[in-house]
Amino acid sequence: MPMRKYEPSERDRQIVLRLGAVANIDLECIAYAITNERTGKPINVKTLKKHYARELRLAKTEMQKIVMDSFVEQLKAGNAQALKIGLNSYCGLRDTGNQITLSADKGNNNIAWQINFVESPFKDEPVAPEPIDVIANPEPVRRLPKYDLPIEPAGGKILNGPLQWLKK
Repeated sequence: MPMRKYEPSERDRQIVLRLGAVANIDLECIAYAITNERTGKPINVKTLKKHYARELRLAKTEMQKIVMDSFVEQLKAGNAQALKIGLNSYCGLRDTGNQITLSADKGNNNIAWQINFVESPFKDEPVAPEPIDVIANPEPVRRLPKYDLPIEPAGGKILNGPLQWLKK
């Protein structure tokens, strides 16, 4: 009776994918984590390379994708530590507490700005807010004085034109 060929399961593929992303783990350790269902023993490195070549090749990239997806979610949620890592990694901003360094690579010229913070001499003084007037004092409504139009202009002469309505 011929021996059955080794058939990798989806669970085993996921194990190889996760373990393959770990730095400095050798193939013998990964092969030891996968059990052959027919024999009940771990597979050898040759079988690992033959049946899991794609997982071994993509393991690190797949793990980076998972980490970056999670990182982006944390950035969008406003996680302060994720923001600090993002500014450090992608924007070149380094915060050491009393100093912030911003570096930029412009071709061959590396440019760096340093911002040093100093303590305020007024740090122990209480901060007094400006008083706020909560009583509304609106400006008074100004009215024009009443003006009575004369029925007849001075001198007794009736005017023509736009003031025709003044005629009796």
